[in-house]
Amino acid sequence: MVEPGMTALHWACRKGHLDAGKLLIEYRTFPNHMEFTEDRYTPLDYALMGEHNEVAQFLLEQGFLSNTGT
Repeated sequence: MVEPGMTALHWACRKGHLDAGKLLIEYRTFPNHMEFTEDRYTPLDYALMGEHNEVAQFLLEQGFLSNTGT
């Protein structure tokens, strides 16, 4: 299910698609690394909730933050 405010990056992180996430970050500007869905989840939150550790590690290395404190 796609939630309001969900971007392609949110979706890639939610599904654990590291290569897609890398491409989206490479070709798009994320000025504050805090894009939220309506439920206030960031791409990193989705990677963490899905236990996609490789995706989460990559996002952390790129400066992305979690909004849930996980």
